[in-house]
Amino acid sequence: MRSLVFAILASLVAAEASACSCITPPPPAAALQRADLVFAGVVVSIEDPAGDRLRALPEHERDAAQHGRQGGILGPEWGRKVTFRVMQWWKAEGFTESIELWTAYGGGDCGYPVETGKSYLVYAHRDTRNQLVFSICGRTAALICALSDLEELGEPIKSYETFDAASLSKREQPYTTYWRACITPAVLIGERGLKMDKHCRFEVEGVITTEGTVRDFRIVSGSLLQRCPASLRDHVTERVAAWRFRPAQLNGEAVESSLTAVSMREPATEAEH
Repeated sequence: MRSLVFAILASLVAAEASACSCITPPPPAAALQRADLVFAGVVVSIEDPAGDRLRALPEHERDAAQHGRQGGILGPEWGRKVTFRVMQWWKAEGFTESIELWTAYGGGDCGYPVETGKSYLVYAHRDTRNQLVFSICGRTAALICALSDLEELGEPIKSYETFDAASLSKREQPYTTYWRACITPAVLIGERGLKMDKHCRFEVEGVITTEGTVRDFRIVSGSLLQRCPASLRDHVTERVAAWRFRPAQLNGEAVESSLTAVSMREPATEAEH
C-alpha cells in the first residue's frame, strides 16, 4: 500500500526553505534497490540538537542564527535525530537493534512526521553529508499503512521482533492525522456548537474512542492570532465533552484516533484530528 505522507509541522527552529516537491516514489522492489537502508522499527526518541543549541543562545544571537546570519551556528546536524528500535531488516549496512536517522522539520522541507512509540517502515539513504536520512518523498510510511509493501519486500534478512496486522492495529492506536492514506478519519456527528471567533483555534490533546466519545481531553495552547481568550477554555472543554463522532476506521473496523485541534473552520462536521 502506497503511503506518501504530507504534513505540516511547526518547529521553533524551522529554517527558511522552499516548499517540498516530490515525485511519485518507485514500487517497493525498486525503492529497496535504491535505498541504503530498509527496516521496520519503533521510534524510541526524537531529538533536535540544532534547536537545543539555538535555544541556548541569547535572544539577539538566536534571531541572527535562525536567519542564517551566523554561518554554522546550527551545525551540520540540522533537523531531527530519530532513534529507532529495529524490528526487522530488509537492507542494512550492518545488523543493529538500534539506529539513528535524520529527517527535516517539516513545513516545506520534506521532513517526515514521526511520533515516539509508533512504528514505521523506513526507506533511508545517505545524503551529501553522509548522514542517513528519510523524508516524505520516499516510501517511508506508518507500518500499519505499509503491509502491502512488506508482502512485496518478502522475508526480512534479519528479524528481532515479529508482528502482524492485528498486533499493530492494537498497539498503534490512537492513530493520527498523518495516516489518512489507510485510516478513515473520524467524523463529528452534528454541529460543533462552539461560540467563538471563526479564526480562533486551540491546539489540544484527546482521543476519539471506538465508541465515538472523547477522552483524556486537554487544551494545550490557543491560537497565535490571539483570538482565543482564556475565558473560552471552559466553554470549549464543555462542548467537546458532549461531542459524538463516527469513529475512525481501519479496514472497516473502528479504531481510536487523536484529536489535536478545535476550531470553527469549515466544514463543521469534519473531525479535527
